[in-house]
Amino acid sequence: MPGRPHALNQEWRHLTFLHWKVDPERLAPYIPDGLEIDLHDGQAYVGTIPFLMKNVRPRWAISVPGVSTFPEFNIRTYVKNGGKGGVLFL
Repeated sequence: MPGRPHALNQEWRHLTFLHWKVDPERLAPYIPDGLEIDLHDGQAYVGTIPFLMKNVRPRWAISVPGVSTFPEFNIRTYVKNGGKGGVLFL
């Protein structure tokens, strides 16, 4: 965790994590230089994560009705940089 206070408050609701195996060679053109695909048993994975972002706001402010809650949809894969794992949003 960072050594400074967080910038945003938010809640993630109604999450679903769906993942598919992908041939690493087909995924490679979408990976920025300096990152490598994080493989599991020789396979890459792409995930789709639909969810509801709720009460999104700066940590010092109140939620704004009609603005602070909205649907979100992430498409991601998993990468490494110098051996350290991470998430790459596609």
